[in-house]
Amino acid sequence: MKGELMDGAPTGSIGMTSDSGFINTDLYLEWLHHFKDYTSPTVDNPVLLIIDNHSSHISLQGTLYCRQHNIIVLTLPPHSSHKLQPLDKAIYSPLKSQYAIEADKWMAQHPGRSINQYQVPLIFNRAFLKIATVGNAASAFRVTGIYPFNDDLFTEAEFAPSSVTDMFCPTSDTVLQNFYFKFTWLGSSYCICCTCSTRIGCFCVGRFIRNTI
Repeated sequence: MKGELMDGAPTGSIGMTSDSGFINTDLYLEWLHHFKDYTSPTVDNPVLLIIDNHSSHISLQGTLYCRQHNIIVLTLPPHSSHKLQPLDKAIYSPLKSQYAIEADKWMAQHPGRSINQYQVPLIFNRAFLKIATVGNAASAFRVTGIYPFNDDLFTEAEFAPSSVTDMFCPTSDTVLQNFYFKFTWLGSSYCICCTCSTRIGCFCVGRFIRNTI
């Protein structure tokens, strides 16, 4: 990677590239080294790292490195970053808006020129310094309920969509004994239906049926 691609970037930044343009296991491991150097975790003072469940973040190499260097990794549940990820809630949106403002300023100061990859680090740094503040960081952890801890962050209404995937699961031999099965021949398909005192369920192969019991 060309060094000039990092000219003007925030102090302490590192530049990395991949063939796909996305993070991968190797880049994540390299970033962990960078993270460890700046946070200096110890046995008596470990560091908590909150990340999403991207495949690059759950590699064996990364997990072992974190264990060896006193980094406690907490992964967020899938499809919850819009509520639980601090950067998503309080940093990325204002940073994007501020970057647009700084880009407009640069264009006004350099008439007839366009922004290319060599100007991006400097313009980004100007936006980053205005948004990456202690106050915004504290707000990010507060609105996600991480600190101060808030276990009422999600309302019952927000859990409602998951009810359509709820499945009955027998929990005792007595319940299992109350099941009976009905087989229905549907030409080239079978339908197996079971029922008990609390729930009726149908499992069909090859053809949809509306009702069998």
